[in-house]
Amino acid sequence: MQNRSAVTVKEQERPDSGQLVVMQEVSQALTTIATWLTSPDGLSKLLAQHVEATARTGAIKEILGGLAAHDGRNALDARVMTQNAVEVFHHVEAMMDKMKEGLKAKNSETTRDPELHDGESDYQKWKEKQNESK
Repeated sequence: MQNRSAVTVKEQERPDSGQLVVMQEVSQALTTIATWLTSPDGLSKLLAQHVEATARTGAIKEILGGLAAHDGRNALDARVMTQNAVEVFHHVEAMMDKMKEGLKAKNSETTRDPELHDGESDYQKWKEKQNESK
C-alpha cells in the first residue's frame, strides 16, 4: 500500500504539458531580462539616460527660476518666451556637452578642458607686468 501512494505522489509532482510550456516561456523571459541587464546597452545605458534627463530638467528649472526671480512677470511674457526657450536650450546643451567631455577626459586621464584657465596664475602674471612697468 505504501508503494502505491508513493507512485501517486510522484505522478502528481510531474507538470503537465501546459505547465511545461508556461515554465519554458518564463525561463526564456528571465533569460532575456538577465541578458539585457548585463549588456552594455541595458540597464547602465538606461540609467545614464535617466541621469542625463534629470540633469537637463534640473538645469532648465533653475534657469527658468532665475529668469522669473530676476525679471518677475516679464519672464513669462509671451513675446520673450520663445527667445528664452532657445537660449536656455543652447545653454543646457553646451553644459551637457562640457560635462560629457569632462567625463571622457576623466576616464582617459587626459587634459580635462583646454578652455579652462587658471585665473590666479593669469592675475599674478598681470600683476608682475604692472609692477615691471612702474
